[in-house]
Amino acid sequence: MGLKTFSKKEALVFGWNTLKSNPVFFVVVILAWWIVPSLPGFVDSLLGLKNPILTLVFWITSWLLGLILSLGQIRISLNFVDGAPVSYKDIYSSYPLVLKYLVSSFVYTVVVIAGLILLVVPGLFFAVKYGFYGYFIVDKQIGPLAALKKSSELTDGVKLK
Repeated sequence: MGLKTFSKKEALVFGWNTLKSNPVFFVVVILAWWIVPSLPGFVDSLLGLKNPILTLVFWITSWLLGLILSLGQIRISLNFVDGAPVSYKDIYSSYPLVLKYLVSSFVYTVVVIAGLILLVVPGLFFAVKYGFYGYFIVDKQIGPLAALKKSSELTDGVKLK
């Protein structure tokens, strides 16, 4: 299943052409990715309650919104690549997958940090090897460990490229 060829130039041209064809969509989506996760912290500082529990709730809310938006970014990317329709609802359409994504992200982070502790290079190797797990969760809606395994298979033999 490994990726055999990949053209950086082709990827950049595709990305640039997609951006040029949908500038308003990308501006709105980028603003959403920037503003939405910041809202809980902004409200917290605006209210100035200085309540640690409420601040923690706002922080967790912001973090979860960021995870949901990350899943949305993956969905939007996959739709563009597949030539499927893209809409603003795609920003949040993958929210049911947030628990799978959270578990995978935790395992991924632990593996990469362990690799970094083992002399940096293994950490970079693991980051590339398992870095596509989110795409498998969104595209195939598979579980956390299966997504990490699929990412490993995808990058088999092409990590240095």
